[in-house]
Amino acid sequence: MNEELKNATDIAKDPSSYSAVTYLWVLLLAMWGGVVRVVRESIFEGKTWGQIARMVFFELLASGFVGIVTFYLCEHAGFQPLYTAAMTAISGYMGGRSLAVLEALWKIRKGC
Repeated sequence: MNEELKNATDIAKDPSSYSAVTYLWVLLLAMWGGVVRVVRESIFEGKTWGQIARMVFFELLASGFVGIVTFYLCEHAGFQPLYTAAMTAISGYMGGRSLAVLEALWKIRKGC
């Protein structure tokens, strides 16, 4: 019986089993975090609107990717949905820096 429950849980956590609405929320939270960081930093650095627009575009790409990865990791770990949402938004805010953190965690896990 336990093996059946484990198999059912594994199937439920298949990336293709999440709805489009779930992915939309994950991307919006992560990307919103990334935009907040870019705008916040750009205001204090006196950047032009063109520079800010380019930075926002590239930050959206990085934040969206990191948000999806963070979502998968939180789901795999069995975190509560609100904690997962918070971690997704924070990793989106961190953007590319989140990739460095995830890389370090991967190396620790694999013993590199």
